[in-house]
Amino acid sequence: MDGHLGAELFSYLTDHFSAQAYDEGSSFLSEGLNKPYVAENVSARDDYSHPLAPGMPFDFEGAPKQRIGLFENGVARQVVTDSYWAAKLDRPNTGHALPAPNAAGPLPLNVVVDPGIKPIAQLIAETKRGLLISRFWYIRPVDLRQTIVTGMTRDGTFLIENGKIIGGVRNLRFNQSILGALAKVEFASELARSTSYSYSIVVPAAKIARFNFTSQTDF
Repeated sequence: MDGHLGAELFSYLTDHFSAQAYDEGSSFLSEGLNKPYVAENVSARDDYSHPLAPGMPFDFEGAPKQRIGLFENGVARQVVTDSYWAAKLDRPNTGHALPAPNAAGPLPLNVVVDPGIKPIAQLIAETKRGLLISRFWYIRPVDLRQTIVTGMTRDGTFLIENGKIIGGVRNLRFNQSILGALAKVEFASELARSTSYSYSIVVPAAKIARFNFTSQTDF
């Protein structure tokens, strides 16, 4: 898959790192911090200063924004806070307030996923049989706590055999846990900024060992 695809999936994890979701029980992190949830090679952080996607060094309350480790070698480390949730949970204010009023609480807005060591071409060349997916779309949560989402491929889906792209295939529908996908994943060495109306994330392309496609579409 490419970086835009990884961003589309990872964007559905950012809400889980809100102190509000953590406290109210809608986040997978409600099971506990400092526990492994994904593969050891998965590290991600919220970093407003990354050169590919620089952001504001302060939040909408004027508090200085902290660089926060989200996943560190597969282990979930921290949730982000604003002044209200910092006081309620007796945690430091990480400077992630959104404009008030809002229903989401504090959120990480400048997520960066650490790259791997192999270029995309090498990941493809090492694939005996798989799919190269350009993009997902129409993603919808199925089970928020379990990070299960559904959606379809779009804008180019291709069959890989023996390390070569041999042709296109029809678009596919999927039903997949994002944490499950990140349980066995290999990231490319290149980073790119991927944006939508709801997120801006710096990500590498990702090679996922297992992904649950359920059917093909008619187009």
